[in-house]
Amino acid sequence: MHNYYDLRYQNFIDTGRSAIAAASETANNYLDVKPLLKGKKATRAERDTAFWNSRFPDALPTEAWKTEVMQLALTQYLGQTHVSNLDLLTHIAATAPETLLRAVRYSGLVLQKQSPRRAELEAIAVSSPAVEELCKVLDIFEFAYRLRVAEVDKWRQIFATLSPLELLAYASLYVFEKLVPKEFGMATQPEEAQPDLEETWDAISETLAWKLSTCDESSLKLINVAIGHSLAKHLSPFLFPSQDGQVVRHDLREAFERLMDAQVELDSYISQSADAYSYDHSIEFVRLGTHLEIVVVDKAERVTWERDSRKLAALHNYWFYRALEAFEGSGMATQPIGRPENQEANQLAYIKALRTKLRLMDVYGVGDAVSTDSGESVPLFQALLSPELMSAHSFIVTFCKLCR
Repeated sequence: MHNYYDLRYQNFIDTGRSAIAAASETANNYLDVKPLLKGKKATRAERDTAFWNSRFPDALPTEAWKTEVMQLALTQYLGQTHVSNLDLLTHIAATAPETLLRAVRYSGLVLQKQSPRRAELEAIAVSSPAVEELCKVLDIFEFAYRLRVAEVDKWRQIFATLSPLELLAYASLYVFEKLVPKEFGMATQPEEAQPDLEETWDAISETLAWKLSTCDESSLKLINVAIGHSLAKHLSPFLFPSQDGQVVRHDLREAFERLMDAQVELDSYISQSADAYSYDHSIEFVRLGTHLEIVVVDKAERVTWERDSRKLAALHNYWFYRALEAFEGSGMATQPIGRPENQEANQLAYIKALRTKLRLMDVYGVGDAVSTDSGESVPLFQALLSPELMSAHSFIVTFCKLCR
């Protein structure tokens, strides 16, 4: 059976293209999710297997591997697990090592210690000083990553036997202690000691997702008796302390705070170190013994990276400001919403509901209405506004008054 990519390469050669141009065009076909099989796109595994089992890459001149498109193709190889071509990878390491080093960075292989491609790099390192140094750099990243993962796992283990509802109780205590005061300007800690809102909410979401993915399915079936028992044991003692009641689990409350610190640290390491290694072309990570030092190699591109990082950090606020503009433009800013004493809180709830609506519609394509389990259609905005108003009135406002 003829290989699709070998045929494409030969067709380009037959039309007068150079080997480098023909290789680039063929690699473009690979990256563009071609070929089509019976009118359908081939799967990732099918394309990877066909491309990296083709014969044309073996005879390419060194300059071909220095082109951007072939580097991107090599990045695809390093990011997959379906096919192996150690001989070709060894050849590239010997003739175009810089191409291989860049492709490793772009592939995200930095935190993929178990990937068979890492084993191939270690085999090549025996005869390639450049790849040997690369593997040592990757090992340092991996070691630091595993330390942080182990720290998260250590604190998660404390909550392994709790149900999702019980874990949510400690999350709510943490939120009202650490995040609500910051968001509503009532924080008592210095600014530098306060948690970052978006980072911490992400950590909470990841923790709850972990619990939902590992808990027994029966713990998701909530009945009044189970709810009452869980809240009486894990939440009520904090809200209504009594000498005759349940023991206040300060140990679990403090453990949840440590878990949040560990999760935020892990996420920060991934985004600021591992992702920077993979995507920030303005820096190099230079090994100094057992640690890495960042060396800026392109100051202009570094400024661009930092600017883009600030844009990403501001993305959460982007949707809020979009909602604020929509709120002003709708005329609701001058309209009463509920009781006069709750006007400010209700306006904020309205803006938050608008923020979520805009994000759901613009990013996820959600329509103006959603359907309930019973099949009833409910306006999306009203579905979002109701819990925001209830939360603001029943919990946030009351909590803020007590704090003040």
